Amino acid sequence: MIAKADVKNIYPLSPMQEGMLFHALHDAGGAYIEQLSYRIAGVIDLNLFRATWDELVRRHDVLRTIFVHKDVPRPLQIVLKQWRVDFSTVDLRELEPGAAELRINVIKEQDRSTPFNLARDPLTRVKVISLADDEAEVVWCHHHIILDGWSAGILQGELLEIYADLKQGRRHTLPEPAPFSGYITWIGKQDQGASRRFWQNYLKGYSNTAGIPSFTLRNEPHPPPDLSLEGGGINKRGNLVFRIDSRKSGAMAALAAENGVTQNVLIQAVWGVLLCRLNGVDEAVFAATVSGRPDELPGIEEMVGLFINAVPVRIILNRSEIFTELLTALQRDSLASSSHHWCSLADIQAESALKQALLDHILIFENFPLDERIAADERSGERGFTIAGSEIRENTNYPFELSIIPGKEIEFKMGFEPSIYSDDQIERVAWSLEHLIDSVLENRSAPLAGLSILSPREKDCILNVFNRPHGTEATETVADILERQVLEHPDSIALVF
Repeated sequence: MIAKADVKNIYPLSPMQEGMLFHALHDAGGAYIEQLSYRIAGVIDLNLFRATWDELVRRHDVLRTIFVHKDVPRPLQIVLKQWRVDFSTVDLRELEPGAAELRINVIKEQDRSTPFNLARDPLTRVKVISLADDEAEVVWCHHHIILDGWSAGILQGELLEIYADLKQGRRHTLPEPAPFSGYITWIGKQDQGASRRFWQNYLKGYSNTAGIPSFTLRNEPHPPPDLSLEGGGINKRGNLVFRIDSRKSGAMAALAAENGVTQNVLIQAVWGVLLCRLNGVDEAVFAATVSGRPDELPGIEEMVGLFINAVPVRIILNRSEIFTELLTALQRDSLASSSHHWCSLADIQAESALKQALLDHILIFENFPLDERIAADERSGERGFTIAGSEIRENTNYPFELSIIPGKEIEFKMGFEPSIYSDDQIERVAWSLEHLIDSVLENRSAPLAGLSILSPREKDCILNVFNRPHGTEATETVADILERQVLEHPDSIALVF
């Protein structure tokens, strides 16, 4: 039980938090747990590091928030006056490097799979794993209901600043942050009816789910892959990672700039075309993440909380249209929907004919500056350590998700449920995506119908493997055969219907 004296404030949940709470309460595992880990090179003072986290908890209400849903008319988030982060340490300095790395992977997996009690637990936990006197791994898990990726980047930037100041024996000078409650108040002023009507009109007439085909023909001839999997490959956890080289990545950035759209919109357009081709349709709807941060709210860029949302993106293909025309239409739709990004996906789906069957996967464009914030080295000398690398892992409730990490070489990550999709099927999707990108860059003025998703090897496989002729080569056409039959049997019945 929480005593009234321990409570600072009580607020309703945002629509995104309500949807997440519903799914979290019906999930027995670690859904909606996000894990950030990174390697520290140098000496870290564990006492100062814990004190730094305590200061972050003091600064940000969301890190002292729990969620109550029982015995109340509507779920509430309760901000406590005081709270301490769940902080622990593990010492692996006696292990050989190979054994230590294996142990780290086990610790991370266990941490990701351990659920939070939303009504009782601190919803963030930190573990520092010592590997040597001058090397450690930091593992930070939090429930997604309190933080999104952009907010995680803000907190890690503050963490490094505060630690450096404490190490130098002085108090930090960071300004007090704008509280997440300001966003909750802003949502309460929005016209919910108008937003519901917008999404209802946006999805009107759409009646077929355009998902990732999950069938697998395991015994069919398989062309050798010509997709470069530089960033990894398929592993036991159902992940495929690939990059497109700097030349193509630069060409995509230039194409987006030339047409006045973001890279996010460009990739959404490519993905929409691919979905239509894979499903043999001219319309596709998929979920895509949006920042959810309203420009008109003061201090929103540095506010910490859950703002990110998933909304439907609808692609309508006119096969005579060229790709850049599709880009323009998609950018127009994106701008029109931006003022309605605060709506929960569950409410949006309720306005569609397909309801919960509207979507079966999500596209995530990771444009938050996390790596830049945690790898900042301006004060590494004062801290006594640098950040050697980072990894983000998150459990979602989608059987397939495509994450895009922009950069000099754009990285694509495909996460999938192995019980639904096979490795071969996801590889084929990856090949098709890369070759469609090639086709767009090479034929940007060609009609959409002319864009290819097949590589030369796949085309050869279809023409010369799947359709290899048997026996002697045919010398008659179907029309020739029909004409001969007519001449030989002019009075026979040709067709019965």
